[in-house]
Amino acid sequence: MVSQVPGCVMTTPECSCLLPTGGHILRYKLQGSSSPTGGKTATNVAAFFGAAAAFAAALFSGVSLYLTGKREERRWRRDALFKIYQRFIELSFERSLKAVLGIKVRRATPPFDLEELADEEWLLHQEYDGLLTSLRLLGVSEMVHAAETLHERDQELVVLALRSEEAVTDVDFETFERKREENRQAKQSMLDAARASLGLDAAAPIGDIFWGGRANE
Repeated sequence: MVSQVPGCVMTTPECSCLLPTGGHILRYKLQGSSSPTGGKTATNVAAFFGAAAAFAAALFSGVSLYLTGKREERRWRRDALFKIYQRFIELSFERSLKAVLGIKVRRATPPFDLEELADEEWLLHQEYDGLLTSLRLLGVSEMVHAAETLHERDQELVVLALRSEEAVTDVDFETFERKREENRQAKQSMLDAARASLGLDAAAPIGDIFWGGRANE
């Protein structure tokens, strides 16, 4: 509260009054009070909240980039595995077919010519091994185990059918058919493991029409 100075009429927040002071005129200036400390505090608070907002925005941006990168990585890995699974299983069926054809040749009248079949199977085997290495790099342990087991079962058929040029006996043939059924089960396990790693339900059983009958049919 400001006391009224005699002879001074304050009409504005800022007023000049003339006061007698021993023969001199003192101009007394009244003005609204201000607090330098209060203004500085408000400035600091505003700066703090501005910095906090900038930090939050940078943090949100960083998290968003990280999550986007992880999603892209998962998508790339899933697409890569899908292509590997598909080709690996295709090669497994092709190698099995070469083995069946080899058995049929050796059940015919000698002499037998297995060279072409063996060469074709070897080319398939080379690609097959390369895909198995890719699975070891990208696949989960259950997937790799299923792939390695299938590789072993495929190789058993190839050895029985194409690594000998002698005529096939009935015992040889029954052994081949037993191994062929084990191979079929390994293919099914591979399909199930592949679909599980992709987040899909178990694969439908391999139908007889796609597997074929006995190798002598």
